[in-house]
Amino acid sequence: MKEFFFISISLSSLYLWESGIPQVSHIIYPLLLFIIIVADKVKFPEESKWLMLFICCSVLINLFYYMIYIDSSFVTSAIQMVFDMIVYLAVYNMLMKYDRCFRTLIAALLVGVLIQWVVYFSGFGNYYFYPRYSGTFNDPNQMAYWFLCIVCCAISVHNYREISIWVIWPIIASFFYFSFLTMSRSVVLAIPFIVIAISYKVLGRKRLIRYFILLVPLVIVSISLVSKDITLLERFSNVDIKEQLHERGYYRIIDYPEYTLIGAGHGYHERFNIGKPIGQLSAEVHSTPVGLLFYYGIFGLLLIAVFFWKIFKRLGAVDRLLFFSVFAYGIATYSVRTPIFWVLMAYFSVVSFKKFGGSK
Repeated sequence: MKEFFFISISLSSLYLWESGIPQVSHIIYPLLLFIIIVADKVKFPEESKWLMLFICCSVLINLFYYMIYIDSSFVTSAIQMVFDMIVYLAVYNMLMKYDRCFRTLIAALLVGVLIQWVVYFSGFGNYYFYPRYSGTFNDPNQMAYWFLCIVCCAISVHNYREISIWVIWPIIASFFYFSFLTMSRSVVLAIPFIVIAISYKVLGRKRLIRYFILLVPLVIVSISLVSKDITLLERFSNVDIKEQLHERGYYRIIDYPEYTLIGAGHGYHERFNIGKPIGQLSAEVHSTPVGLLFYYGIFGLLLIAVFFWKIFKRLGAVDRLLFFSVFAYGIATYSVRTPIFWVLMAYFSVVSFKKFGGSK
């Protein structure tokens, strides 16, 4: 089973097909959970009941709107949510049952990072939104979020299992480097939490200056590489806030407040663009909290919020910073459906249980 676990994590950065279609690593998670079910009884963390209630709620809402609009995107969203729960349970059980899987996890993350470096230096990386770099992903934000989730996991494993800083340093360095190449505004919101976590736990106060000297040149080189066409700072300075709010769907909770109660379902986004000028068109809500509220209503949002809170309240200070970083990113991007996010949530569930005495 550890081999399947290793492959599922290490290949999680490879997107060979368009988003929405199961990738190579995605196919392994259901198989892994099936093997766990056959080999041994599946363990369900205490907080998983809230996740399951949310999944049931989201599936019912999406199927309800599918019957109204007959649009397959609602079915796709329902399947995606069920799949995310499968990822969560599969990773949770592997880490809970097999303590050595923590080292397997780090090894898999290192291989995933190595794949990105090989693709980058070979020149096969994608530039779907040139000059923003996407690597093997379908979107630069997708790549930035993957690196954010794995760096959170790596820092936390170092904190929990006392793995050498030099083992996880390549992941940390790669996170900063590729974050600048993707020029993701969303990941900038998360970086302060990552820096604080690294400063106070991973590096320690005495070693902070020494490693900071390594970090500064890396950041400078990264900025210089992307500045040949457009810099990350320009992406902030040139942004039209009102236009971005419309484009990212924030105004939907204002224009259609009734859906904050019953949920609009996650699909057929074009229905909200009818009769609107071009400057106010949007594909979907680009924000995790706003998206959850609009798609699944206040009840759905509360269910999954309780699930997150159950995990968060058991975490230590460093892990809480890492936890915050992922949700800071989610303010500007709808990221809760991404499989690597659920890998991280499963990891935090296990660590909070093992290190801090389980449910409180």
